[in-house]
Amino acid sequence: MARHNWIIDHAPCGISLNVLSPGATSTPGFHGLAHSQEMEKELLRQRTHGWPA
Repeated sequence: MARHNWIIDHAPCGISLNVLSPGATSTPGFHGLAHSQEMEKELLRQRTHGWPA
């Protein structure tokens, strides 16, 4: 919600904002972090449930 407020607050000044949300991308390197299938499942669970909306 704060991102939306930033956009509204700065629009009258002619300032535009782009916002990126943090998150992991499913790549071979990401999957290579896991040392076991259980660890990979946990990393994937955290990737989908642990990031702010």
